[in-house]
Amino acid sequence: MHKRSHGLRQQLEGKSLRLIFTVVFLLTVCVLTATIIALFSAYAKNQIGGFLKEKNMQQLRTMSYGMEETVNDTIELANTVYYQILKNADLQDADTQQELQDFCRLHADQLLDAAVYAMDGTLLWQNTSGLVAAGSMEETWFQQAAKDIDTVVFGEPSYVQAEDGFEKGMPISRYVELNNHGIAQSGVLRFDIRTEDLATELSIYPSSYQDYLYLMNRDGAILYHPFEKELESGIRTEWTAAVDTESVVSHEQTDWMIQQQPIGYTGWKLVSVASLTAEIQSSNYIRTGILLILILMAMVSLFLDFVIQRLMIHPVMRLSKTMQQFGAGKMEVRASEHGCGEIKGLAVGFNDMAENTNQLMNRLLQEEKEKRITERKLLQSQINPHFLYNTLDSIIWMIQSKRYEGAGKMVSLLAKFFRISLSQGNDIIPLQKELEHAVSYLSIQNIRFGDKFTFHVEFDETLGDCLCPKLIIQPLLENAVYHGMEGMYEDGEIVIKIYAVDDLVRIDVIDNGEGMTEEQVAKMMQGNVVSSKRGSGIGVKNVNDRVRLYFGDTYGVTILSALDEGTTARITFPARRQLDETAS
Repeated sequence: MHKRSHGLRQQLEGKSLRLIFTVVFLLTVCVLTATIIALFSAYAKNQIGGFLKEKNMQQLRTMSYGMEETVNDTIELANTVYYQILKNADLQDADTQQELQDFCRLHADQLLDAAVYAMDGTLLWQNTSGLVAAGSMEETWFQQAAKDIDTVVFGEPSYVQAEDGFEKGMPISRYVELNNHGIAQSGVLRFDIRTEDLATELSIYPSSYQDYLYLMNRDGAILYHPFEKELESGIRTEWTAAVDTESVVSHEQTDWMIQQQPIGYTGWKLVSVASLTAEIQSSNYIRTGILLILILMAMVSLFLDFVIQRLMIHPVMRLSKTMQQFGAGKMEVRASEHGCGEIKGLAVGFNDMAENTNQLMNRLLQEEKEKRITERKLLQSQINPHFLYNTLDSIIWMIQSKRYEGAGKMVSLLAKFFRISLSQGNDIIPLQKELEHAVSYLSIQNIRFGDKFTFHVEFDETLGDCLCPKLIIQPLLENAVYHGMEGMYEDGEIVIKIYAVDDLVRIDVIDNGEGMTEEQVAKMMQGNVVSSKRGSGIGVKNVNDRVRLYFGDTYGVTILSALDEGTTARITFPARRQLDETAS
């Protein structure tokens, strides 16, 4: 059981709730519908069986009533002959015999033949020559009449000789007391009655292979059958004759309802045979009922599906979609707080979680923003003293060298340098101001080194209002001056190129110095340069870190250098013309 449930869970894992519900709902509806149809079919079959039984029983009663009248008429014939003719007259008297013959002619439509037998089987009188006495004592009709002296006995139909040949008749016999040549003795009166009346009576009921009536005696011998010829030829057998009680019997994959009705005291049974299967198949009751059940179940299913979808599935799907949107970054979305209790509780819980998450993220963003500002200011603070120290060293050196004019110019440039550097406390300044700051620095250094190098600027003036962190060009220039120009003699050159590539701003600081190896470049980018009086050793990494803090990790400084081929320090950042949150 556990394995089956585990397998089911594996199959349902990851499946849509709507799909699972639809499959389970359809299976439930199908099973419920099949159960209802099965119960209705069983009920309908029982009802149809009851209706069929009642109908056939009414038919049997009607038919038996007519047959009993025919039997009573036949009994009346036998009693009339006995009590009105034989009992009070001598059988061998001519008048008696004439009276018997007249009686037979009068009832010729009913009687085929008539005869009187002695108890030893001797034929005493016969209306025609169709009957013989030989073996009469062994016949059932004779023995039964001799035994039941107060009863008229009905025998089995047989063919007897008539005027027009052989006709089928039924022997009727009874015990009689008579005078024969003046001698009182016992005997047996026999009539052979025509069976047309019985056949006519029974043929009123329309017969088919699925629904018919037949007549049999107490011994199971068939007296009348609508398919008599098929029975005589052996084409058909009547298997129901062996069923002695009313019942429903299965035969050859068909259910048959068999009912019996006794006919007076004759021992006869009128048997009704009807196919219950055919009756059920031909009935519109079950088909109509099943159709109505299907329509009703479809309507109920649609209604329940609508209600459940609206109250349960749709709220869950909406909640799931909202959660997916929230997970994709739409932090402002909230779940609808409508639906049944548990689903509403989930929505409320999600909204509380989302609100708390937003508050936490806002707090984290604020903390991160403050952290980035602190880091930028810390990095900025690493630069500012360095400018002053180096420039003051240069001024002191020029005063000591009595180069007062140059020292005065450097002081003026230094003042301009620091005005731009301070920028009223702003960390982000226009690119135009940053370039002026860089030119001031190069001018100071050019004076200090006595025109050891030259410099020029290539500037796309359309980028002048683009914003950038301040003091990003000067550290690269410092590196070019102190490292690139080392060993140069009046042929050093530094170029500042500022240009746009798509939506990016590029600042290239190019020198024609001795260049660097890849290992030296790697150390510089990691800040592993030993500081000296000529440099801090952290300039390039500092600029790279600050650009990344402002604009993201995809931007920053790239060093392109090789020995004896000079160095290009490239700063790349997006072109922005107004201060946004990331740069605040």
